[in-house]
Amino acid sequence: MNRKILFSVIFIIFIIFASFLTNSLTQSKSKFNIQTFILEEFFEGDQKIYESFVNASPKCVTHAISGNRECYEPTRSLKYCKKYAVLDFGSAVDGPLYYINKKDGSIYSKCGGSCRGAAGKQQEDCQTKCPSKDLNCD
Repeated sequence: MNRKILFSVIFIIFIIFASFLTNSLTQSKSKFNIQTFILEEFFEGDQKIYESFVNASPKCVTHAISGNRECYEPTRSLKYCKKYAVLDFGSAVDGPLYYINKKDGSIYSKCGGSCRGAAGKQQEDCQTKCPSKDLNCD
């Protein structure tokens, strides 16, 4: 009799564990992936262009007369903050700057050059969300 009870308990524990494992695998597959989203939406699935964008290194110049070497950050970048991914297409030279929600891929705000001559909702967003204290991006 004790063996039947022990077997039943082990079987129930196994079923619970299998159910938990199945739910975990299903959730991890359906979980939103910001990197995949950015690759697909902004780079149309082109892995090489995406990697060259993400891995852009500083450009360095040596002045012919002084011999001083100066390095400049690339005008495009991708960085991750607490809640947002920041995708910068050269905002320093009037390109757009996107703040993308990492949980669902929605665009929180579009800043940078997008604010130049903006009207309506875009103008309002530029005034209130560019940059915003909500971003927590250090």
